[in-house]
Amino acid sequence: FSEFSDRDKVSEALSKATFTDLGQALVDIVKLEPELLSRMSIITARPKSTLDINQKWLTSKGLPISKLQGFGGPGLTASEIADLKAAALEPGSLFVDDDPRNIASAMKRSSEGIESYQYGANLPTENINTDINIQC
Repeated sequence: FSEFSDRDKVSEALSKATFTDLGQALVDIVKLEPELLSRMSIITARPKSTLDINQKWLTSKGLPISKLQGFGGPGLTASEIADLKAAALEPGSLFVDDDPRNIASAMKRSSEGIESYQYGANLPTENINTDINIQC
């Protein structure tokens, strides 16, 4: 994950990037229900030092989410980052991710009312009335 810390590399990578299926699904949902944006946040493996670049890219792609949290950094493993992300979840929130490691870490907090869904598997699509946390 050390390449996520280099601002030039991040900018270069994002200039060629496209959304994952999860990202595109969120754009589609926001088009239908723009009020959901105010309750969405992004929790990412990217470090805090590059969040502004990521936020600009998300906005340019139709997902202007203002709440981003970064937990990555040199020397951290994917497992450690998953645990840091899970620790940042607010009780009572909904967590959606496409990486099973992140879902597994978040599920450890289910007793706090945190619902975790792997994208593409039983994701609720109606009556979402909680904060939505998305990993990217």
